[in-house]
Amino acid sequence: MNKTALITGGAKRIGKSMALHLAKNNWNVAIQYNKSKKDVLKLKSEISDYNIKFSAYKFNFESNMKFKDFFKRLNKDFGQINLLINNASVFDFDTIEKSDLKTFNSHINVNLKAPFFLSKYFVKNLSDKEIIINILDQRVKNITPYFTSYTISKCALEALTKSLALYLAPKIRVNGISPGPTIKSKHQTINQFRNQVSKTPLLKKVELNEINNAIDYIIKCKSVTGQVLTIDSGQSLGWANSKSKIFSRD
Repeated sequence: MNKTALITGGAKRIGKSMALHLAKNNWNVAIQYNKSKKDVLKLKSEISDYNIKFSAYKFNFESNMKFKDFFKRLNKDFGQINLLINNASVFDFDTIEKSDLKTFNSHINVNLKAPFFLSKYFVKNLSDKEIIINILDQRVKNITPYFTSYTISKCALEALTKSLALYLAPKIRVNGISPGPTIKSKHQTINQFRNQVSKTPLLKKVELNEINNAIDYIIKCKSVTGQVLTIDSGQSLGWANSKSKIFSRD
């Protein structure tokens, strides 16, 4: 019998790549989405090439707190969920001066509260040896003055990852993945993205298959828990910052 993965934010970008990868490897796939209906339909078409069960669930993590009901529906449709990937994320620019309560709460609700409560209901009625993977960001190791609410939420999610790894062991393993520049964000032009990539020590973007390889590693390496795999071409080492005009003596 195929195992089942739940991927939040699974309709596009990194989430879509993970969904297709797991389907290719005979996992049943459930995804959560919010506004990406067209992307869901496209993914459904692509994933139909694989002999697995697939369902998509519309759930707004910013305002809907009915996580228990969500998991009841999942368990009814799929039975046991074996892998939870907390990937859904809000990524909006703010600073301490320019932020507001709505922006702050949006990041906390989606990036932290949702993973917290999804994990809570995921761990109920499990048999053994299940997995939680939280998608973080290289920013948790490379703090900047910008995207303040986002950074806070991801740093808190890293702390949750390690805390749950201790509390849920040995029954459930909990790990994180911190990607670097992989796909251009909505805040960037293509040239800005290329410039960001050019300032990483490895001078390359992160490939989607590398993140999928990290998923495979976490699944297969059963002695790994409480760890964060940073896949960022060295961006978190801060070398780009040392090259910036801020540090220039010219």
